[in-house]
Amino acid sequence: MDIRQTLLSEHSKAVTHRVVQYVGADPDKMAGLMALFFAGEYRVTQRAAWAVGEIGAQSPALIAPYLETMIDHLNTPVHDAVKRNTVRIFRDLPVLPESLLGKLTTSCFNLLTDPKEPIAVKVFCIRILARVCEQEPGLWDELQLVLEDGLPHSSVAYRSAAMDVLKKRKI
Repeated sequence: MDIRQTLLSEHSKAVTHRVVQYVGADPDKMAGLMALFFAGEYRVTQRAAWAVGEIGAQSPALIAPYLETMIDHLNTPVHDAVKRNTVRIFRDLPVLPESLLGKLTTSCFNLLTDPKEPIAVKVFCIRILARVCEQEPGLWDELQLVLEDGLPHSSVAYRSAAMDVLKKRKI
């Protein structure tokens, strides 16, 4: 399968599923998909992000070699789908890699405080940062300030995630 051509054929769950099935557990095929995710043209990158997100949820070990590059990629101008699927992967990882906590924390705080970022990205970042704070309790105060600052002009999804994290903090 030519992953790029398949992704360009249409933007659908069926195409995403075909790509995910094709990649399976094959690291070489995963490398091909990740090359499109990181360096494909705008539309291909957007569509690859969906497949990468699905693979990240199903096979954390297959995505593990790309985690640091994915964090770095968050700090570049990329499609919102790339950001959303990247932070969703980190939100769902069974264990956040300790060696990446600093970079991940900085990227998540940057995304969370950027007024231009989509709500889904912010909500995933809230969940990630709450997990980071469990490992690094010294960050709770900073997270609390950022969340409380965002509450007055936030969406229902942001408010729900923020209040959930803030309630858990007070326990």
